Amino acid sequence: MVKAISKNDNSSPRILKGFTLGILCAKPTELTGVEKALKDKFNANFCEQFDDKENYRRNLIAYIQSDNIQHTIILTQCEQGNTGSAIVYSSLSHFKPDYVIFSGIAGSCNKDVNIGDVFIPFTILDVTLKKAVNDRLLIRGDAYKIPAHHKGLLAQFTSECINTIQEQGLNFNLTNDSAMSDNTVVACDDNEYLRSILAVNDKSAACIEMESAGLFDADYNRHKTKFGVYSIRGISDKANTAKDDSHHSLAIHNASLVTAELINFLFKKYSFIKTMKII
Repeated sequence: MVKAISKNDNSSPRILKGFTLGILCAKPTELTGVEKALKDKFNANFCEQFDDKENYRRNLIAYIQSDNIQHTIILTQCEQGNTGSAIVYSSLSHFKPDYVIFSGIAGSCNKDVNIGDVFIPFTILDVTLKKAVNDRLLIRGDAYKIPAHHKGLLAQFTSECINTIQEQGLNFNLTNDSAMSDNTVVACDDNEYLRSILAVNDKSAACIEMESAGLFDADYNRHKTKFGVYSIRGISDKANTAKDDSHHSLAIHNASLVTAELINFLFKKYSFIKTMKII
């Protein structure tokens, strides 16, 4: 049984401390979508707090009880781009999160990927632009991967969530294909030529977005989370000259739904995850 509670709820004896989860979004609409999905899933009661330890940042905090375990969710917004996600990741460190999850939208790089599909990538390819040489774009080749100790767990969730999607009569795909992450997409939204190059830069990637590389890099170098970071992306447009912003609400809805389902899955797996060997 999962329910929302107040922080000082003493109605149940021996409440144990559960996970602390940080959730990042880059757009206000993404944050609103996740907040609604968590309210629908857990009847979560979010309280607004301003974090005086980190530039008076606005956080939304909720406490969720699953059986006799109380989990904490911290929902906050970062600036668009990998730098912004890395900065806010660091600002969450004094909460000592077990996980940090990014939830938002992305552009498709694959003709077989449809608007509204959702990705939880096993691999994030950092394609941050370095410079142009002879009309070619040189990129960094860094790749960040989901840790081996969580890959199987995430694959199990993906399989279970696909069943949930089908049971609810929803029509979108959920996969673990790789994603590209580029800090400059926001600066070239109107540059069709540049977006087209980005879309074909790596044939193995299914989508491109702007924050995951910063999040994964920060976690890799600073190890502020106990179990790691995930990125959940809903496809809102094609990352090419046919870019269209009219499907953001659908992509946010689907990504937010999957985010809530993943959090519920982690709550159910709490005892198992706590015994996992971190490698």
